[in-house]
Amino acid sequence: MKFTIRRNDIVEAIDRMFDVSTKGIKTDFRLACRIRIEVSDKLTLFATNGHLCAQCTVDCDSVAEQGSVVVNAVTVRNIFRTIGGRGASDHKIEVELKDQSLRMRDTNSEHKKWAKMQTLNEFDVFNIKVKKGMSYSVAAKELSSSINIVSKYKAVLQFDQVYLMMC
Repeated sequence: MKFTIRRNDIVEAIDRMFDVSTKGIKTDFRLACRIRIEVSDKLTLFATNGHLCAQCTVDCDSVAEQGSVVVNAVTVRNIFRTIGGRGASDHKIEVELKDQSLRMRDTNSEHKKWAKMQTLNEFDVFNIKVKKGMSYSVAAKELSSSINIVSKYKAVLQFDQVYLMMC
């Protein structure tokens, strides 16, 4: 993923998504405080708090590579707000994904240093811990009927549940 965008455009979009992902969070919702960034011909940002799913689309100046990444909402907001300083609202920001890190820099600045942040997993992994010498079993009929009942209940932006993909 690699693209260039006006700083003011991306800061406004991230501010909107930040508000959705960090306020009014559903109890025990694990995907809160995350923003998913997708780039095709435009930049699309996704956020959810468990109750509300939001999507924001912004035009890019140029797109070199398409891609998708999930980042921490607080960190990405702080980085984009500080890049270039106060008078840099019309500056161009270059963003790229490299080695599981999202890198950003102000292309109008004299010192073109990269700001980096770590990316997050797109889904939470769950593990069932089995004690040594123990095993768990469920009748296939019960498991499949249970999965069929709950599989239709997922948010628009959520990914397929791990148990659904396994079955």
